[in-house]
Amino acid sequence: MDDIIFHENYETVVCRFNTKGIIQFAASRLDGFIKHHHLIKEHKCDRLLIQFSELDQALELLDKYEYTNQITEINFYPAGHVTEPIAVSEAFLLKFKNLQSMQFSEGVTYKGVDFHKFDQLTELRLVCDQKNMSWVGHPSIQKLLLFKLKEKSLDFVRGMNIVNLHLAECAMTSLSGIEYLENLESLRIEKARNLIDLSPIIKCKKLNRIRIFGYKKVTDWRFLAEKENWIEISLDTIDTFEYLLKLKDLKSLHASKVLDKNESALESNPKIMAEFKRKRELTVEQRGAEQIW
Repeated sequence: MDDIIFHENYETVVCRFNTKGIIQFAASRLDGFIKHHHLIKEHKCDRLLIQFSELDQALELLDKYEYTNQITEINFYPAGHVTEPIAVSEAFLLKFKNLQSMQFSEGVTYKGVDFHKFDQLTELRLVCDQKNMSWVGHPSIQKLLLFKLKEKSLDFVRGMNIVNLHLAECAMTSLSGIEYLENLESLRIEKARNLIDLSPIIKCKKLNRIRIFGYKKVTDWRFLAEKENWIEISLDTIDTFEYLLKLKDLKSLHASKVLDKNESALESNPKIMAEFKRKRELTVEQRGAEQIW
């Protein structure tokens, strides 16, 4: 859980993330930002969460007090009262000299932003805009979350150095191309309604963690056993755990629904059984805290 350092009617909230030591300054309204921007320096905040659309006024303060030099992460996530899209310009982002992480949620536009101009960028989360795919081929991005990607495959990732990949509500029918990600270690897929072909993941030699949610087309996952280096496997629905329990490096095996209703196979591996029971008893909030990036 995050420690709340300060809040005023939650217009401005500063949170300390215990797991990584990140301190965030979040403002849902410009007036709250203007009133409490000094907290960015006082608490040495390295993450900025902006939930209002008046970016020019905010930038004046950020630039004047040299906050732009200390911010390494910036997230744009419109608050409920915001009716117009938050339009993020390249000029705004370039003011931040040390940006390593960016997030663009729904209701945020980034027209004209050339992500290749941010050579320290290692983490990118965005709702995909087919008119701006400038992040494709970025050499330093290691963590990539794509929301509502319209591409039918992942062939475009060739040459990227992605270690953690998260795909949510994407239109792809195949994971073809994922094999080009030679450094991929963890994969998370959510609500991939059109996805049919998952077999290419077997070709990812370093991939050892996979989580798939909201996907019930496949229940027979025995093809995963063709890869022996799995550490964690978490699925939506599976017919039986039996064929995955032989994986010698596996430490965590979970499924929201097990069709055979028989957990006796898990008893052959007490450690996995204990972890399975622990995860089953977690609250939604606790599960979220443990999610792969």
